[in-house]
Amino acid sequence: MFFEIMLRTSFQAAVLALIVLIVTLVFRNRIAAKWRFLLWSLVMLRFLMPLVPTSDFSVFRLFATGQNTAATPTLVPSAPFSQEMTTVLQPPEMPQSKPLPASQNAASEQIATTAENDPALAQRQWNWNVTWPTVAAVVWLLGVCYFLSRIIWGEAVLMFRRTRWEKVTSPELLSIIAECSRKAKLRRHVTVYLTDEKIGAASCGIFRPVILISRDMAETFSPEELRLVLLHEMLHHKRLDPFTHWLSQIARAVHWPNPAVWLLTAKLRTERELAVDESVLRITESNR
Repeated sequence: MFFEIMLRTSFQAAVLALIVLIVTLVFRNRIAAKWRFLLWSLVMLRFLMPLVPTSDFSVFRLFATGQNTAATPTLVPSAPFSQEMTTVLQPPEMPQSKPLPASQNAASEQIATTAENDPALAQRQWNWNVTWPTVAAVVWLLGVCYFLSRIIWGEAVLMFRRTRWEKVTSPELLSIIAECSRKAKLRRHVTVYLTDEKIGAASCGIFRPVILISRDMAETFSPEELRLVLLHEMLHHKRLDPFTHWLSQIARAVHWPNPAVWLLTAKLRTERELAVDESVLRITESNR
């Protein structure tokens, strides 16, 4: 039952993803990146919602209408009330079972005793009825466990690496961080760390927002370049992009056999970066 619900959810979300893909391709130059990201976020929510309220304007009701029409019962005149009640109240005659002969009872007892003494014979009596939906459900569940374990492992590795990060203490860099937070109108406190890993800049943390910058970038970039980088990462936290990224990973783990969910994660990543770049350009131009 649950596997059938997930199949229906995955199919409907794939249809919605196809519609959004066509709309974004046709009107790409007329729709801003933040609105394209919002459209793909609706597809992500559909992947994550197995049960949704029904609507009379849904496309999928076309299929349901056809099924209901085909299954409409035909009214047949019934018998008179007294005759119908008489027929119902009269129980059918049940044939009386005859006792088995003594020879057959002895044979049955012998077969049961042999099955108890011989485990191999008892195991061969099992009738394994494995159908393809059962196999598909098991394979799907194994894939879900694999992708969820990758998410958990990634979070564990991130927590382990966090112990080696160094909090920013440079007054000049702290001044740039405060300025970027003010320009982004960020209401939450974001902690900036330095790392020796060659990662450039990254944003992470849902409940405790963190911006991670490689030490080489902090030492070689000019103050103006650092402002652009930090403003970019601040806007990621303002848009709650780490949270939507985590939701997209959950959707991909659950619906991993569906190619539409892989398209969804790629489009969300692309439109997210484009939307933040557009916001950075708008803020920098307004402050000139």
